[in-house]
Formats: sequence, structure tokens, C-alpha cells
Amino acid sequence: MRRYILPVRRFVDAVLETKQDQLLSCEQSLQDIEHTIVDLQSDNQNWVEHSKQLELKLKQQTDETLEITNRLIAQYENEKNTKLALINLSGRGLKALVHKMINDVEFLKVHITESQVHEKASQLNDSVHELLDVIERLQIYSKLNDNQLPVELQQTDLYRLLHSVLESNQAKASQNEHTLTLSFQCDVREAILDPHKLRQILNNLIDNAIRFSSPGNIELSLVESTNETKPFLTFSVSDPGPIIDTVEQQRIFEPFQQASNNEQAMTVGLGLGLAISSQLISLMLGDYGLGATKKGNRFWFTLPIEVIFRSTVLPEEKPSSLKTSAEKALKTILVVEDNEVNQSVALNMLEKLDCNVDLVSDGKEALDACRVSEYDMILMDYHMPMMSGIEVTQQIREGLKLTVPIIALTADDDEQVKSDFYAAGANDILIKPVNFNKLVDLLTRFLGDTKEKLPESTTFDHAKGSTPILNMRVVDDIRAMAGESGQQMVEQIFQVYMEHTPSLIHAIKQAYKNQNAEQLFKSAHALKSSSLNIGASAVAELAKQIEMLARQNNLDQIGGYIDKLDTHYVELTSFLDEQWRGI
Repeated sequence: MRRYILPVRRFVDAVLETKQDQLLSCEQSLQDIEHTIVDLQSDNQNWVEHSKQLELKLKQQTDETLEITNRLIAQYENEKNTKLALINLSGRGLKALVHKMINDVEFLKVHITESQVHEKASQLNDSVHELLDVIERLQIYSKLNDNQLPVELQQTDLYRLLHSVLESNQAKASQNEHTLTLSFQCDVREAILDPHKLRQILNNLIDNAIRFSSPGNIELSLVESTNETKPFLTFSVSDPGPIIDTVEQQRIFEPFQQASNNEQAMTVGLGLGLAISSQLISLMLGDYGLGATKKGNRFWFTLPIEVIFRSTVLPEEKPSSLKTSAEKALKTILVVEDNEVNQSVALNMLEKLDCNVDLVSDGKEALDACRVSEYDMILMDYHMPMMSGIEVTQQIREGLKLTVPIIALTADDDEQVKSDFYAAGANDILIKPVNFNKLVDLLTRFLGDTKEKLPESTTFDHAKGSTPILNMRVVDDIRAMAGESGQQMVEQIFQVYMEHTPSLIHAIKQAYKNQNAEQLFKSAHALKSSSLNIGASAVAELAKQIEMLARQNNLDQIGGYIDKLDTHYVELTSFLDEQWRGI
């Protein structure tokens, strides 16, 4: 600003002083202004060229990723075993590339405001997310064919799970002019089955119904039956067409197959959703099929179960006057967190505490959620894109006039950050990694919701002395928190961590290469935060040092720490590969 404003200011001052000896200064100021205008035109032209280069780069990256994916599909058709191996090995690298493309698109959306360019960037962003979904389905299909997805049975609340599935698909359905309804026609409330695979099957069937059918009602239904040996459940998803003929029904559950009478079949998806679903059903000893109805299609599948609890009264139909203390409404918590590893940890903790959880990843989504829903508590991250947690907290208090308890989440144990959060209206602060017992204390203090704590011997405290590759006390804390499903929760959280960490490390390297201190700080902070939450102490310590030096704009000392990042991450993944079953 000084570069452009100072010449103008000197010119104005010279004009106001009409003395003869100022005329020379006026002439010089006019020349400065001419140079400034030339510089502005040059800067504008450079920015236009930079924008074109970014757009071209994004297109090239998209084409490259699509080419890789198409090559994988072609190899499946020719050499099945080779295809499975390539998908499994290349999936992580493809995800890292896609996440980088998403970051580039977000950069365009922030820095270019022209409506047409913004719309194009948004469309490209949607396409990239679709591509990421395709890659994830390819990886799941590969694991299924390699027998890497064992059945994990656990006690499941059926009514709650089905409602959760519908809620998670509601936004997509509304966008495509569909309505979702549930027909719950059995008295089984809790049963032993694999809830994660059941959720995945239902999501695949509902997603297909939304994508490939005309606007109308999509019904998810559940009925109970019995055979000679044990009871089983029949789930079905009915859509409003177009009807799939008998010939198509014979092949539609095969991989990379879609109904040929569907206009969108050639442009949406790879035809893996039903193939994955059918394999998951078979893995759980169930059966599946497809039939036509008067209005469309009905996809159904059966699963054998062990019944734990029956009731003839649906949850919504229980008279409020008859509710016991155990039946009181669950607390609803909004978690505002952009880091997917931290999201997973927070979600598992809060669900263990019998809380309903809404997850959002930035400040705008948080404010939108607060406008349409009432929450008992908000957990607010500090570092987020677009708006900091402090700004969001201030807008909730001053703009929305809400008094809901807000608990700040931050990996910065900094007194100024704490002071700013309290000034904005936060009620308390949790330092990451989030401690389960401290979270219980907050729920008790602000919501009167008393929960059982973990034994003190399993809670996390910072390791002293040398920094371990993996702090097992954090892992033990997660396992103890989850109880019988502790092993499964630990594996899920580490899976999320290993899927997203390579892209963070790549972002750190790229920011260092570009000497971008701000981006270097953000990426290092995200890596530090997620690593602390899963106990990856050595990686977290390196990220902390990089974050601190980037904040000080002292980039010449960072290179050594970045060189060690790959080494420590490889050590961590090797350790996990060797000890996974022990974790």
C-alpha cells in the first residue's frame, strides 16, 4: 500500500502548497504516479497470467489423476491379480494428489472473486471429491478381494443406526429433489451384527437411489423373519425408477457394471457400489437381490442376527411422563474441527459418552448449523480456514446472541490464545490432545451430565525423557475409553491418520520450497495436532518445531526438521505394521 499511496500523497501535498518552488515537486510526483499506474497494470497482468497458470495446472492434474484411475480399471479387465495389487499400492498416493488439488481449488475460490471463475472452481472441487470417492471404493473393493475386511460383530441399536443413515444422506437427497422415509416394521431394537459394514451397504444403496432415479420418495425399510436355525433381518431400499429389467438384474451386482437404461450411467460412478455391497453381505452370511415395483426398483438383502432386546414401542412414541433418568434426551454437541483425525477422536469420545454429535469443518458451517439447530455444547477448534475459532465464537455470542457453552480446543498452550478465547465468549478451554476425563468433567460442570471416568492409570500424561515413536499411554487411553470395541476404535483412528498424514507432509514440503511461512505454519500445526491426538509423539515434536520456526518466519532453520519428517513417519508406519494386532 505504501508503494502505491505515497506518490499520490506527495502529489496532493505539492498541489496544496502553491509556491513556485513546489512546481518541480509536483512534476516529479506526476512522474511517480505514472510509474505507479504502469506498475499496477503490470501487477494486474501478472495476476491474470498467474490465475490462468493455476487453472491450467489444476486441469492437468485432474487429467493426470483420471488417466491413472482409468489405467487401473483397464488392468482389472486384463489381469485381476495385478489390478488388485496396483489399486492397493497406489491408492494412498492418488489420495494425496487429490487432496493437493482440493487445496489448490480452495486457493482459487478465496483469491479470485469473479463469479464465473468461482463457479468453475466450485465445479472442479465437486469433481475432485467424486474422484476421491471413486478411489476409496477401489481400495475397499481391493481389500474385500484380498480378505482384509473381517466381520466385527457388536451390539447395535438398529433404530438409531437407520435414522443416522437417513440423516447423513438427507442433504444429498434434498439437493436431488428426493425425500427419504423409514419403515421400521419389526420389534428388534438391539442385535449383534457388524454396524459399520451395514452402514456402508445402506449408504451405497441410498446413494445409488439418489443418483439414478427420478425425483420422488426413497424408502428404507426393515422387517424381521425366521428360518429353521435363527432369526434374520431383511433390509430394503425402494426407489422411484427407472425400472431395471430382468436381464440387467443378473449382472448389475458385478463389478464395474451399471444399468444401461439409465441416462446417467455413463457419467456418474464406476459401478462398484453394488459389487462392494454384495460382497459385504456375503461376508456377513447374508443374501441379496433386486426386484421391480409398480413405481421403480427394490434392492433388498438379509442378515442373520442374534437378538439382544425387543420392544413394540418406537423411541419417538414413548410418553415423556414415563421416561426414566436413563431415557432422558441425549445431549447434542457441535464439534467445529477441520482436521479429520481430530474429528474422528472427538466423535468416538462423545459417542462413548452417549452424545449426539454434529461435525462441521469451518466457521461458516458452524454458524449455519447454529442458525438451524439448538446445541447443548460447542467444541470449537482454534486454527481453521477462513475464520479462526475466536472469530466464530465472537459471532455466535454477538451476532447470533446464543448462550450455549463453548469449549475452545487448541494445541497452542499459549496464554494470549486463552485470553482471546475467553474475551470472545468461550466458557472454558481444552488443550489438545483432548483428555477423556477432562471432557467428562466439562459435560458434568456445564450440562449436569455425569459420566463414568476412566481409571487414572490409563489416562494420558505427557511422556518424559526421550520422545517415543508412539506413546502407548495415548493408545491405551483410547482403547480403555471404547471398552469392548477399543481395538476397533484404535484401528479406525490410526487408519484415518495414515490416510491424511502424507498429504500434510507434502504440504509442509511444498510450503517450505515456496518459502511460504503462513502455509508452512498451518500445515505443521495440523500435523502436530493430529499426531498428538493419536500418540505419534516423535512426528508431533518435529511438527511443533517447524510450526514454531514458521511462526517466527525463521525458515532457514526448518530444512533439517523437514528432512526428519519422512524418517519418523516411516518409522511410525513400520512400527504400526509390526505391532498392529498388539495395539
